[in-house]
Amino acid sequence: MEKEKIISDITLKVGPSSFNYWRIGITNDPGAHKKYLSRTLNVDTACWSDWETGALSDAQEIESYFVNGKGMKGEKRSELSADKKVFVFVY
Repeated sequence: MEKEKIISDITLKVGPSSFNYWRIGITNDPGAHKKYLSRTLNVDTACWSDWETGALSDAQEIESYFVNGKGMKGEKRSELSADKKVFVFVY
């Protein structure tokens, strides 16, 4: 999916709420990461959404746009592989 479309989708999802209430991150396995957050760390992921990006660099640019430009909280990163599918997620 194109960066601009993902940025638009995330902006629509957040809506009128403040960006600093949301978290954004990057992962190669959104299902496993969501499960880890909810089961291991007891994090509420009810508002979770994720998008597959074209490349790791695209995901990093999207994350930076929201963290540095909009005040969204960044998610601590696990090991990422540019050779696997890359996803941006928010919750």
